[in-house]
Amino acid sequence: MNKNIVTAMVERRILFVIVLALLLMAVSPDLNSTERGMFKLYGAGVNSCGKWLSDRKADRWYDEGQWLLGWVSAVGYYGVANLRQTDSDAIAAWLDNYCQAHPLDQLDVAADHLVDAIRN
Repeated sequence: MNKNIVTAMVERRILFVIVLALLLMAVSPDLNSTERGMFKLYGAGVNSCGKWLSDRKADRWYDEGQWLLGWVSAVGYYGVANLRQTDSDAIAAWLDNYCQAHPLDQLDVAADHLVDAIRN
């Protein structure tokens, strides 16, 4: 099989998994939603930076971390911004620093600032 075809298939599967995870989080009954601008925000993005920091300390930040990675991935995928390469550990560390300074911000606001920080 052509290497480009295999790469495209793998990328589609990764995108499918991310979208599926976001959809599952969106329908989870214990997560809230809120109106933001022209769209409704679902999932862990409505949580505060203070909750992020608390969950990071307790090592229970998986849902928020996956939401954040999905948000950043979607920005790059849909061409909203050209993002430089980074990894999930760097993203989590950046968010820790941001949230220390802005504990009352929601994660979606922090994610927007993160995207600004990793634009090419």
